[in-house]
Amino acid sequence: MDVTLLIGNLSKEVCSEDLTEIFTSIGEVVVAATERDWGETRRQGYVTMRDADAAVRAAQVLDGHALYGQPMVVRRAQGLLGADADHAPRWLQ
Repeated sequence: MDVTLLIGNLSKEVCSEDLTEIFTSIGEVVVAATERDWGETRRQGYVTMRDADAAVRAAQVLDGHALYGQPMVVRRAQGLLGADADHAPRWLQ
């Protein structure tokens, strides 16, 4: 089952390719995107991983990991399509 992670506190230099590369070291990435990809400036991104176990491992291993000098905050994107739907990436809506 695909699981989407919310990646916060990203450096402005981070792009979707960076997220794909680092999360692929943990498991299969279905899609990755940063808010920069669609013109937002909230300094966050989303990574959808192929299976839940890999997503849990990624959150454990990569939460706090520095990318371009910024420690990432990695959380499961729960409730994203509810109250926060206006801020979800288009590919999740």
